[in-house]
Amino acid sequence: ECRAILDIAGTPERTRNHACKVRDVAAALGRALADAGVPVNTGEVEAAALLHDVAKGQPDHEAAGARMLSESGFSRIGDIVSVHQELVDDIDSVDIETKLVYLADKMVIEDRLVPVEQRYRASEEKYGHIPDALENIIARKNRAQAVKAEVETMLGQPVECIIGGLSS
Repeated sequence: ECRAILDIAGTPERTRNHACKVRDVAAALGRALADAGVPVNTGEVEAAALLHDVAKGQPDHEAAGARMLSESGFSRIGDIVSVHQELVDDIDSVDIETKLVYLADKMVIEDRLVPVEQRYRASEEKYGHIPDALENIIARKNRAQAVKAEVETMLGQPVECIIGGLSS
């Protein structure tokens, strides 16, 4: 079903490759959490990770993708997609499936696995001279690192130990 949705949306191959890597990371983390006894819907994690950029290229692609998925009867997946780029400040109120897709997306550039810090380094270099922009970038990086730390606490080990074999 996910591939059919990507086909219908005309999602480019480059975006699909990114989404497949995000899915691999999110799924590995989801399975590891489930194995550790954490309740997680791994099917939702995989579907949302694969579809998180279904509307990439459209204005406000998160909302556009969520709308497309909701209209197709996949509102729960749409809910996750709607916040994959920017979580609310109160991350404690966010469910684990959403956090896993969010974190996995922050650990993948194109179709390469990268540390969270690297994901934000280019933005810091490009916009670091603009105080408000830098403040936003740092807040986003800190949020991603907080989610990563939370997942690592639940796992009892660094996420890299789980996803290390996924390197490109």
